[in-house]
Amino acid sequence: MLTDNIYVIGGITNAYADPTDPFDDSFDRFFNDGEHFKSLEIGWTESQQRMYQDNTHVTFWHVDDSTAAGAVEWTGGVLLSRTSATSMIVGCGFSGVVTPTMVAACCKSP
Repeated sequence: MLTDNIYVIGGITNAYADPTDPFDDSFDRFFNDGEHFKSLEIGWTESQQRMYQDNTHVTFWHVDDSTAAGAVEWTGGVLLSRTSATSMIVGCGFSGVVTPTMVAACCKSP
């Protein structure tokens, strides 16, 4: 938490790891293949105790392309407002080569 109400969360991972065995060869692939998924979320919440239930945040992400996975590089972002009772996507955007499947995955109601 940056303040009592503002938080930042970020991450970087091997974008094309095998989800059924995520530790198999992932360490070497992470440092050698350069195929990463990066994300950054900046948000506001009423309190740290309610951060996961009640927040408004903007999230940005970038995924590298991969010849082996047949995936293209793309970047996206979403503005989301969430309370215990509701979740609402306020807006989302993309850059790069974007397929309808990518848009549907991001912009469907949570």
